[in-house]
Amino acid sequence: METWNHLNGKIQIVWDKVTKDEQFLLQNVHLSQQDSLRLQNLKNKNRRLQWLYSRYLLQTTLKEDYCINYYNNEKPILIYPQYFLSISHSFDYVAIAISQKCPIGIDIEKIGEKILRIQDKILLDSERVILPHLDNIGLHIVWGAKEAVYKQYYEHKISFFEDIVLHSIDMEQQRGKIKVSNPHFSSLADFYFKIIDGYVLVFSCIESIHNLLIELR
Repeated sequence: METWNHLNGKIQIVWDKVTKDEQFLLQNVHLSQQDSLRLQNLKNKNRRLQWLYSRYLLQTTLKEDYCINYYNNEKPILIYPQYFLSISHSFDYVAIAISQKCPIGIDIEKIGEKILRIQDKILLDSERVILPHLDNIGLHIVWGAKEAVYKQYYEHKISFFEDIVLHSIDMEQQRGKIKVSNPHFSSLADFYFKIIDGYVLVFSCIESIHNLLIELR
């Protein structure tokens, strides 16, 4: 299990390759009645394993009792402790993000060639000006950043393809900014990324009060 601390530990990013089987996880992960019911509805074996492993990482990281609820029956929300939470999985890797400071989003994606075929859906014309020669890994970073930001702002019902626009990116510093805007609000999110074992890991947050949500009346 690997940990990436940010903002003096106010944000914790944890990821791991799934190394436990379902029997071990069922015996060692505490599940609420609500989560037990959700697990019963997951029929795919790999999806069940990813889901259970995300709770195993959460339990191991928090080292205390926790309770998860779900916004719109989809986005996981920590009821206690009252932290912000985001979860992602791809093939045999699972990642979680826990923030004591601000809403957060996370995405992990296995690097592959398929993304090259859908790059027109990922990049807007304005973004191609910022990144005119984006390679395969760069496309995964931008896609992951947008996925993370979408999770971060999920409650605001933003459009993935219209409201999330790359503002800047620094490949050397492994960070960037994304503008999120629609007729109701505008905000600037920070994102950070790592390349790990053939995967791209990205998380997004709001570091500065000046970037916080601006409600448009």
